[in-house]
Amino acid sequence: MDPEGTCGNNLTWILDVRENALTISGNGNLYGYRMLGDAPWYAYREKTKTVIFDKGIEKIELTAFLECNEIQTVYYSGTMAEWRRYVSSKDLFRETDLYINGELHEHSFSKETVTREPSCTRSGSARLSCECGDYYTEVLPIIDHTPGDWMPEGADKLIRVCTECKLILETKDKESEEISDEETTQPDEPEQEETTLPKDEETPDDKPEESTEELGVLEQIADVFEKIVDIFEDLFGFISGLFKF
Repeated sequence: MDPEGTCGNNLTWILDVRENALTISGNGNLYGYRMLGDAPWYAYREKTKTVIFDKGIEKIELTAFLECNEIQTVYYSGTMAEWRRYVSSKDLFRETDLYINGELHEHSFSKETVTREPSCTRSGSARLSCECGDYYTEVLPIIDHTPGDWMPEGADKLIRVCTECKLILETKDKESEEISDEETTQPDEPEQEETTLPKDEETPDDKPEESTEELGVLEQIADVFEKIVDIFEDLFGFISGLFKF
């Protein structure tokens, strides 16, 4: 004989042990089985492969299916809007094949709500939901630190800390920073361009000087000329003296 019983004011359940199918029928809300082992089908949890919900069920507490890990297929004879409205928790049947009014529903999850923003010290979380109401929580990874400006630490150190968590990210000597500043701020000397004047525009200073050898020859010529002049003067004086007699 198949196990059966009540599970709400106007709801009954029966487990087909040959098909491993649990059928819940009637109109109204499912009892809130919140404690482990409270549900009347808990003893048959390992045999329950399929769950069939009648259209008249208006409240489905999924805590009633705690540790019913063998469920593979769920059928609901109502609409998608009713399923979304009546199921109080959406995570238990996420890995099962869900048929809504005889049609297999394909889950499509998208990010709906960020429940906790990630930071540089802890991960965050976001809820991903499907149109059927099923959802799961995704972990958002820790983000990178946000470096601030360099600031002095003691007499000879500089540090850079994260602006969010104040963790020291980098440390360096203050002296090396000053040397680096001098190298980056010192102006470069302009390069001098070589200019070449045309030959006809050469300055007097650019004219070649006479060699010492040429000057010596000129001086010797001048001395010879002076001696010749002296000889002619002496000769002229001698001739003048002869004519006086």
